[in-house]
Amino acid sequence: MYAQTQTVRAAVPTRIAAAKAAAQARHAPNAAPGRAARMQRRRAALSVRAAAAAEQSAAPAGAPGGLNVREEQLPGCGMRLHVTVPAEQCRAAYTKFMNDLRKGTTVDGFRKGKAPDAAIIAQVGGLSRVLNSVLGDMLEPAVAQAMRPYEGVAVPESEHIEQNAEQLEAAFSLENGLSFSIRFDAVPPLTWKTPYSQLEVTVESAGDEASDVQAAEEKLLSLRKGQAKLKVVADRGLQRGDLAIIDFSASRADTGEELLGAERRSMRLDTDDADRTFLPGIVDILLGMRAGEERLAPLVFPTDEAFQPKTLRGVEAQVKIKMTELFTYDLPELNDEWANSLLPGGGIEGVRQRLVENAAAERESMMRERIADAFTAAVGRAVKVDIPESLLNELGTQQYSVELNRLLSQGVMDFQAVQQLATPELAAQFVQSRREELLDLQRSLLGFDAIAEAEGLQPTEAEIEAEFKSAAQDFVQQRTEFDAEKLREQVVETLRANKVMDWLTNNCKVTVVPATQP
Repeated sequence: MYAQTQTVRAAVPTRIAAAKAAAQARHAPNAAPGRAARMQRRRAALSVRAAAAAEQSAAPAGAPGGLNVREEQLPGCGMRLHVTVPAEQCRAAYTKFMNDLRKGTTVDGFRKGKAPDAAIIAQVGGLSRVLNSVLGDMLEPAVAQAMRPYEGVAVPESEHIEQNAEQLEAAFSLENGLSFSIRFDAVPPLTWKTPYSQLEVTVESAGDEASDVQAAEEKLLSLRKGQAKLKVVADRGLQRGDLAIIDFSASRADTGEELLGAERRSMRLDTDDADRTFLPGIVDILLGMRAGEERLAPLVFPTDEAFQPKTLRGVEAQVKIKMTELFTYDLPELNDEWANSLLPGGGIEGVRQRLVENAAAERESMMRERIADAFTAAVGRAVKVDIPESLLNELGTQQYSVELNRLLSQGVMDFQAVQQLATPELAAQFVQSRREELLDLQRSLLGFDAIAEAEGLQPTEAEIEAEFKSAAQDFVQQRTEFDAEKLREQVVETLRANKVMDWLTNNCKVTVVPATQP
């Protein structure tokens, strides 16, 4: 939800993490508040950038209120502006600050308001402090004026003054003005290696009506287990359908190195679904084990992207399992009386029908998710674009926030633990560890923006308002403060991404193949 992306906002800024997520979830995180709108403005501004910059550069250095700005193209998407503030502006800013300071400063031996500059400067702690304040008053409007022709061209918040405070103080002169440089990233030009209208994706089927019935039966059994009594098993080993409490650890098969991320203590395993919810093959290892017994066995961790943590995917391991407790279920009788406790008046057949309908809806949702994943990857492969570091860092920081919120929402960590991890340093480490993955995702996001612009895919005001009210209600219910303007921008981005995904699904080729049997 939008609300989830705000939990650690104070420490790690948040944004919508990916266009695919927007297509999958009503309140999914996305790439950046207002990012697509800014990208559109940037592309529109590219055609006028040179003229605007030339016009600004032509302004005479001594002109009242004018800056001298010279543009330098850097490798990649970088740009540098060499800015000179006229001496007249420097003198005006210095004089104004000193006059204001003189009015409020009392210097021994002088009438108030009559002390010379040297005496006032000494009184307030030296020239460095004065220049620091004068520069603070000057630089913000100067940077804004220098960057104005590049609005829509510069990657938002990528601009920064390259000189430090000491260098700026040394460069400040009442006779010669102030020269400094601004570094920023420009929006990268994007081209299509494959026209987006010709994209094709292949996805595995999420099932059919027969699998819906099977899923409904599994859910029905799960509901019965939820109301079952547990009986301790002491006279036999584990059978399928039992509930086991185990301690689990693993080490690399080749080196014997312990895999810390794999350790579990007192974990409950329902052997009817443990191969799916925990590890494929785990139930075969457990079969026949009695309470108190330990067992070593080889096992290969799954390679699919859903398996976490990522570092364990595909690892060949030696697992150690201790069966601490073993139970069997004393299930309630499967009859209309029990079914009516779940769905009054529905009976067994009514409950089954409802579960089948739910399974079908989940299957359709899973198919949309798979198609969204496939198109996100396809768009990223189809575009050719250089990614500025500022965009990569922005995306990575927001993805880190999303990951922290996932850990919080799933109960893996409490709020205090998440806050301790929500630091710029750890976010930077996350970006470096996921660099290639983030580059792929950023290419996809830029491609989605280009498609939305080319096809005119914009949400209506009615759609925006309805979604905004729903998202805002989430915050209200959680008693969480939020920035209404940024939330509205996120809503627009989510709806816009949904429209791009719908366009791709309806206009490009989607091939569905049978699911691979485990």
